[in-house]
Parts: sequence; structure tokens; C-alpha cells
Amino acid sequence: MEDESDILKNNASGVRFVFKHLLASIFLAALGIIIIVLLDTTFRALKERTYYIIFEHIATALIIAGIWHAINHLFIWKEFICIISRLINLINSDKIEIIRAINTARRDTELGLTDAYNDVGDFNFNEFILHPKELTIVLGQGFGWVPHHIDALRLRISDPQKMTKFFFIHPDSKAAELIAKKIQLEKEDYCRKAQATIQILKQEMKKDSNLLIYGHFSVPHHSVYFADKNSLVITPYFFSHSRRNPPVFVFNKGAFVTKVKLDLETLETESTIL
Repeated sequence: MEDESDILKNNASGVRFVFKHLLASIFLAALGIIIIVLLDTTFRALKERTYYIIFEHIATALIIAGIWHAINHLFIWKEFICIISRLINLINSDKIEIIRAINTARRDTELGLTDAYNDVGDFNFNEFILHPKELTIVLGQGFGWVPHHIDALRLRISDPQKMTKFFFIHPDSKAAELIAKKIQLEKEDYCRKAQATIQILKQEMKKDSNLLIYGHFSVPHHSVYFADKNSLVITPYFFSHSRRNPPVFVFNKGAFVTKVKLDLETLETESTIL
């Protein structure tokens, strides 16, 4: 951001810029006048000659060019100064907001945040599912998410070159009853739907599929989709019983991704195979 000294320096350089052009304009006009004077005094007798007329036209053109050059740059510089003044006023008025935006962007970069979506429906999970060599997905129950993305999951699970890990709330955990209450289900119905979701995944398994399904005993605060050890997608959960689409936050590398990676490694040691 420019301070007053910078603005004064810029104005001074601008004045020098205009002064140079004015000198050039004066030089052109003076040269034209000198040529005309010489033609009228020294070469008056040659007025009928062709080269006399040519030099006269050249002199006239130099005078016109000099005058036009001076007028043009004076008007352009005046307009330029007005634009710069308005821009400086605008920057000064929004200085705090600009600084905040820059600081926020810097923190986002350090954190690893690369993108965000207001609605989970705007994010293409199918692309995120299909391509990574390693994919870890942590869901509360996945009743809707797994069936909705089963085509992409089917392709992934059938590929022996790709490792896939799913983490669901373990039906025997204390959190299962709390989550069932939150989504307004009886625990038995919740456990039945959880088993059905797991069964959907297991039906897609082949002999050479690399699919592991874990049951964890923690209370989930968000869904996690972690790919190839450096790409992370987070969708937070809301608190009330009402169902609404959450936002999506996308991270690539960064401090937060590293912490989530370590947390998932710990979660795997605390979970059991379902």
C-alpha cells in the first residue's frame, strides 16, 4: 500500500514525464517555425520549386505535430491523475478490508484450504472417488451417501490397484444411540440401516478388492474424505434434528491435512473391522 511519500514520488516522476513531452512538443514546433523562417528569408526566390513546397509542408506538419502532441499529453495526463486519485481514495477507504482479505488468504494457504462450496450438492464426489490410489472415508452412517455414489464406488472397489477404507460408527458404540436420536430413529432401526449400508459395499467386493470397513467408537462432528495422503474434503454436521445440505471445504496439503492424516491413523488403531 502506498503512503504519502510514495504518492509524492510518483507525482514528481509524472511531472518529469509530462515536462519531457512538452519539451519534445516545443522542439517540434520550433523546428517547424525555423524551417518556415529560413524558407521565407533565405530561399524566398525558390518558392516555385518543388522541394521548397515539400519543405514548407514538412515545416507545417512539424508545427501541427508539436502543438497536438502537447495538447494531447496534457489532457491525457490530467485524466490519468484523476483516475489515480480516485483509485487511491478507493484503496484508502477499503484499506482495512483489503488487509483482512490478504491476511485471510495467507492463513488459508498455510492451512491448505484451496476451495469451498456453499452446498454439498455442488461438489463432484464421483471424481474424488474414482481417481485416488488411496481413499479413506469417515461417515456417521452413510445411509444416503453410499447408495447415491454407488456407481463410482463400484468402479473403485472393483479395481485391485486402489485401496479404500470406510469408517462408520460402530453399532455397539454409545455414540450410535446418540446419533440415532439426532436423526430421529430408534437405535434398532439405526443399526439395521447401518448394516444395510455396509452390506451394499460388501456386495461390490471381488476377490482382489482392497476394501476395508471399520467401526469406530467416536462421536463424528463431520464427514471426512481423505485421498492419497494430501487431498482432504470436509463436510461439517449441523446440530439440530433438521436436515439441510452442509458446505464443503477442500484442502490440499497444508498443516490441517497433516493433522487429519495423523488423526485417521490413530482412529484406525482404535477401530475394529466390521
